[in-house]
Amino acid sequence: MTVPAKAKPRKRAPNYSEAFRAAALAALDANGGNVRRTARAMGIRESTLRGWMTGRTPTDQGLRDQKRAEFDTVLEDFARRLCEVDPMDRKAPNLRDLGVALGIAVDKLLLLRGQPNAISKSESATATLDVAQLTRDELLTLLKLQDKASGRPQLPMAADLAHPVIVATDEEPAPDADE
Repeated sequence: MTVPAKAKPRKRAPNYSEAFRAAALAALDANGGNVRRTARAMGIRESTLRGWMTGRTPTDQGLRDQKRAEFDTVLEDFARRLCEVDPMDRKAPNLRDLGVALGIAVDKLLLLRGQPNAISKSESATATLDVAQLTRDELLTLLKLQDKASGRPQLPMAADLAHPVIVATDEEPAPDADE
């Protein structure tokens, strides 16, 4: 005679606190509504997050706004600390990594604040820099950053930056097209 195997007990669904649900919904806002990314980051199922989105499990809007404000504060502090990093410091992360991290932080801040970001804008914008409006120190800093980013020095300039001077290098000049 065979004895039927005991059925495995069903796992109970996790009971998430209202504060956790509010934090997950605030993170969803910061991720521009990307459910998959937010669910992975929060360690929950996508279907759970979608249920919270649709209001299947009600979440206090005031608590959600509070979590959004907390997240905003943390992101803004992070972005400010990134801006304070001296890219000339040898111990600092490379300039590209700093730029990427700052871009992500600013993008998420804009999303949290309901402001348009580069992704949500329908028209494309081009940023231009009027070098003539820069101070001498700003121009020197820009050149140093460009040197560090490219890994090789740019053409040197004279101390008086109003008059750029090309300095001879060890490299041979390229032949003229006429020759």
